[in-house]
Amino acid sequence: MVGEGFFIFTEVITQVEKIIKLDNVDLLSLLGFNDTNLKPIESRFNTVISVRGDNVYLKGVADEITTVEKILKEMVYVLNTTGKLESNDVSTIIDLTVQVINEVHKFFCLASPDLAKRDRPLRYLFATAPCGPILSA
Repeated sequence: MVGEGFFIFTEVITQVEKIIKLDNVDLLSLLGFNDTNLKPIESRFNTVISVRGDNVYLKGVADEITTVEKILKEMVYVLNTTGKLESNDVSTIIDLTVQVINEVHKFFCLASPDLAKRDRPLRYLFATAPCGPILSA
């Protein structure tokens, strides 16, 4: 029973699914032997990653899917430009991608009062920053 002054908060988390088609990439080199290059991503994020043929299926929260997609695209870029992708490359890509996203969140959290004063319409950039919606001009 909920008494006076008590509130029950429920958070609804929507699961999203996304399919990424991988073209012009050596899947064994990208994923690693026994998916060793996917394991650091799976351990860091709650997104479920499945690979069938040249399609990667992502299932999870929208923000994380966006981040995982960026990581996968960067992995493809590194593999195609250097000809190899090692586990330390994957860890570096994950760290840098998360760092950039966090910096963007901080920037928009600090700059959002100034952005709100602009006379042109604003739209959501990612979803929600710790301080509220992230806005982009």
